[in-house]
Amino acid sequence: MINADKEKRILRSVFIQLALRNHGPFFALPLAQYANKRGLAWLDLPSSFCTKRDSIDKLACCFLPKAPFFERDVLLLSKHVGLPCDLIRRLAGAGEFGHSPK
Repeated sequence: MINADKEKRILRSVFIQLALRNHGPFFALPLAQYANKRGLAWLDLPSSFCTKRDSIDKLACCFLPKAPFFERDVLLLSKHVGLPCDLIRRLAGAGEFGHSPK
């Protein structure tokens, strides 16, 4: 029998793989681009951002924020996953790996 936490990790992992394969509008893509550009594996991202894997996986499953609520969404995501707003903003649209917040 699989415990609930392990089941969540498995489901998130499957979702992330599907989001990447289908180029979905989720944070999985800019996170993967960030890792690829730096020669990191997905499992290296938490240490790169000084956080836990759960935070990275949660963020990967979230929609990218869009205007006109971009800043509000960044703040809510920051609270949800425990990552700084600046990092989320950079990944989401205001930085080298983001997408236009349209």
